[in-house]
Amino acid sequence: MKKNRKRIGVTIAVILLLVLIAIPITIHIATPKNDLSIGDVSENNISENNDEPGSAPASDEEKTDQTTDVEMNGQSIKIFAPDNEEIKEEEVLPVIENAAAVYEKTMFSQNGSRTEGTFHYYSLGEDRVYLYEQTEDLSEGPTLMLLSVPAGGVEQTENKAVSSNSNYMFSGISSGFGGKVSIDNQSTKPLSATITLPKISDLKLPSDINGTKAIPYIYSGFSGGRALNSYQYETDMGVLFNSYYQLWRPFMMVLGKKGDNSVMQVSQFVEGYDQASGPVKNINGYLPSDDKTTRTIDIEIYPKNTTGIGTEGSILLKMEGIAKYETAMGEEGEKPTKLTTVMETGTSATGQINTPYIYEINNYKLLCTLAYVSGNDIKGDEGGLYTVYSNIKVGGKTVPLSRMQLEQEHADFPEVKEGSVKIVIDRQADQIN
Repeated sequence: MKKNRKRIGVTIAVILLLVLIAIPITIHIATPKNDLSIGDVSENNISENNDEPGSAPASDEEKTDQTTDVEMNGQSIKIFAPDNEEIKEEEVLPVIENAAAVYEKTMFSQNGSRTEGTFHYYSLGEDRVYLYEQTEDLSEGPTLMLLSVPAGGVEQTENKAVSSNSNYMFSGISSGFGGKVSIDNQSTKPLSATITLPKISDLKLPSDINGTKAIPYIYSGFSGGRALNSYQYETDMGVLFNSYYQLWRPFMMVLGKKGDNSVMQVSQFVEGYDQASGPVKNINGYLPSDDKTTRTIDIEIYPKNTTGIGTEGSILLKMEGIAKYETAMGEEGEKPTKLTTVMETGTSATGQINTPYIYEINNYKLLCTLAYVSGNDIKGDEGGLYTVYSNIKVGGKTVPLSRMQLEQEHADFPEVKEGSVKIVIDRQADQIN
């Protein structure tokens, strides 16, 4: 095991999902109104929110949300699209088919019993994110949200620390610190682990020179993914803490690079709307630990998806944990709800599937970091965060110490053993450079 002290380039990423379905579907399109291509359209005043993760939703810009319904196998599916965007049949129907197939294969056992909780499926494209949701109340039917990535790139979304022109995946971002574990791996065998989520009281969030608080990230991913399309891929997959909602939000980001060309796919950082105006607002997330309960999330990462769930050859993330809300729009149940999240590289707004088919990666990574939204230099604030990665496996086999390389800045690894590592960020004021 090697332990190096060096600055960690904090790369935060978010990925997408789109699903390939195997079950035949018959879709009935309702009679169009208001000259839209599909369904029964209603208009609601909506406010777009491109604020940073820890801020309250913005409410000063009025947007118009388009909604419509489609029918699939006798079940009504409600579709939400932002800002007067036309809901196109050729775009949404393949997504619904793929998402429904992933839902069936993920949430139902061979004997037909359903896994408890809410199901979220993200299909991530270069210009669009689709979120398909099905709650335990099957009588309500699923919903599909169409979330647009702003024309300005990812820097206009929730993660403003990332610029679509920065090549951050390969050069690193200097505006953060924490601990990182690299696991050498030349194959595409999947990584799985259990992540312990810290208590809110354990978070110490420093500010940048503008007074903006840092964002806690706990995430994994892989580096050096080589694919049949000749691109090299880097991914970040995990959770970020949203201080406004007090939840750990799932995210996934993928960057593919080929010479001077790059392609980016980003998931959860697109929020979209004001909570009060709803309902197109993905605000759900995983609950942090508290004094009574230690909460965890289980993750599975597939550089090349061969699970039979979703699109063969895609990059896929699966995550399970306990969420605050029953739905993405923030409908609270009587108790916290299990949330199963699947994110996958998917389609563009034209419906074209982008499948990398990665055949080799350099390494997996496990990180616990505090990063700054603005990218500006830090002030003299203390910083604190921790997590435990346990049950770390690659290809179903526990990862030995000999395959772990540790890197840190203002962090430590008080517990490191086969298949498990604890990362603790504890930056004191007198340690700040």
